[in-house]
Amino acid sequence: MKPTDEFLENLATAYITEVYARIGDTSYIYEEWDDPFDDATVTSVAESAPRSDKTYISYHKIVDVTILDSNVIDRDDRAKEYTVEVEASVVIEYSEDIENDELATQERVISCYIGYEGEYFVSDAEE
Repeated sequence: MKPTDEFLENLATAYITEVYARIGDTSYIYEEWDDPFDDATVTSVAESAPRSDKTYISYHKIVDVTILDSNVIDRDDRAKEYTVEVEASVVIEYSEDIENDELATQERVISCYIGYEGEYFVSDAEE
């Protein structure tokens, strides 16, 4: 039986709010000074948990996610592969803005790729 657009859209929006952009998720940014070429290169690295041995240089945290719209934009019923575009408003707290009590709201369009292996699942998502 073919999945309905409503089913696919619900699957994609649940993935966005429960996995991809979950409220409370925080990314910590660190500087990595691993310099194998001795050219003063520094790399920024984002991780989902703070390290006990280093101080992060900044962080950002998802404060709120509101799904604005979702649409099935690609449907291959034979291969059981689908793409759903989800438009979401994401409110983010950046460590740099704490002193000003400012939050950044970003409108994002996220493509969710849905496959089937015994049940339908979101295999990937990207902006």
